[in-house]
Amino acid sequence: PILSNPDVSVADVKASMTPTESDSRKEERSIAQTNVEAALRAKGLNISDAEQGSAEWRAARGSTLTSTGIATAMAEPVYGGTWLGSLGEAINEKKNPEVASQLSNPIFDAGTRGEILGKKWFEDKFDKTIVDLGLITDPNKPNQGTSLDGVATSRGGEVGDRLELTEVKWGTTAFPPRDGDKEHQQQLQHQMYMTGAESVNLRTGYDPNSGSFKAGR
Repeated sequence: PILSNPDVSVADVKASMTPTESDSRKEERSIAQTNVEAALRAKGLNISDAEQGSAEWRAARGSTLTSTGIATAMAEPVYGGTWLGSLGEAINEKKNPEVASQLSNPIFDAGTRGEILGKKWFEDKFDKTIVDLGLITDPNKPNQGTSLDGVATSRGGEVGDRLELTEVKWGTTAFPPRDGDKEHQQQLQHQMYMTGAESVNLRTGYDPNSGSFKAGR
């Protein structure tokens, strides 16, 4: 119910899904964060310190073409006539950040809240740790960037030989995600292109009471 309620803030959802963790678990998360950032910087990538969704994060995106908008730029918009549904809207959102809130709708709001549940499910199901990151850019790929839902490590924080990205798509009972791997193919491929990863773990879900998560890779 908390995830379905549009009046519940993202902060409230985080609080409900994040119980007090042990010192050892906090240490695992710290190790994972350090290792993931080191792996990305070793590739020559830059990572913004701004938290996703913050004013600083939006400013860092600036006029950058991100993975979310790549399908629109290719004239294959994912979301029809809604947010980022046309190149004109995409440009307008970049030039006028305040427009973003006006273009939002309950489905996108549900997706923001559902991402938290998806990450928690993934960590528990596969015994992983998911690292949150800000905007990632590559000096060799100007005017482009990506903001990942997360990078998965082992529970203890080991990255391994290959980066393992995660992306969560969350719908509502009226609009459950379908064919997510095809629908969001451009976004997922651009995330891999920007980070050098070879795969993305795509998790889709809807309605915390009756929905379920599907695994795709």
